[in-house]
Amino acid sequence: MLAWLNFRTDPVLFILLSGVVFFGWGEIFSLFPSTLTDTFGERHASANYGFLYMAQGVGSVLGGPLAAQLHEMTGSWLPVFDIVIVLDLLAAFLALMVLKPLRKKYKYF
Repeated sequence: MLAWLNFRTDPVLFILLSGVVFFGWGEIFSLFPSTLTDTFGERHASANYGFLYMAQGVGSVLGGPLAAQLHEMTGSWLPVFDIVIVLDLLAAFLALMVLKPLRKKYKYF
């Protein structure tokens, strides 16, 4: 996403990197249910996934207006994408430092 943002003035690279960025965001619907079930088991899988999906919906409802408000305050979309990049890095860090050890502890297969 950082490369995509840096090449925003080059139309060809921007289009190519847009495909890469959005390809990376699409896996949430296929990986989250299996990761959730593999980590915490099948007993409460549907309830757990319901909460996960509900959190995604809340983020969708609140994220757009907050991004638009930040754009209005700064006059640019760059701060919005900067925050998204930082949150992506935070999520990767948490996956490695929290989720990975947790999966070792609760792995059911």
